[in-house]
Amino acid sequence: MKDGTDYSNRSFFTLLFDNLERIDLQLGVSEKDIIELLGYTKTRDKKYDKDGERPFFNHWRRVRPTLESLNKIQRNFGWSIRQECFKNGVTAVFSETISNKSLEFLNPEKQKEAIIKMSLTKKSP
Repeated sequence: MKDGTDYSNRSFFTLLFDNLERIDLQLGVSEKDIIELLGYTKTRDKKYDKDGERPFFNHWRRVRPTLESLNKIQRNFGWSIRQECFKNGVTAVFSETISNKSLEFLNPEKQKEAIIKMSLTKKSP
């Protein structure tokens, strides 16, 4: 979906999650059910990233992010998370398969804490 001038899956997942939460009130849909349903989402759309096949957030990695990575982080997590990644030398890893962490962009403050915590831990030799 187009998010301003860029393409991001954030607006799609946010809208989908909001609607599924409304269904949850009536049918009892759990976050596990939502993640399972989203697991059927497949794309090769290169508007989201150069590979086009990795729409799901997976984890953070302590590696200096590229400009392309920073742009994707901003589209999915927002400007403040992009800045934290740049400042702390942490990048987001996206996957072709969904995991329990795939919806974590819905809580940017928790992600900011995770990035800062990761930057404070020592790299293993």
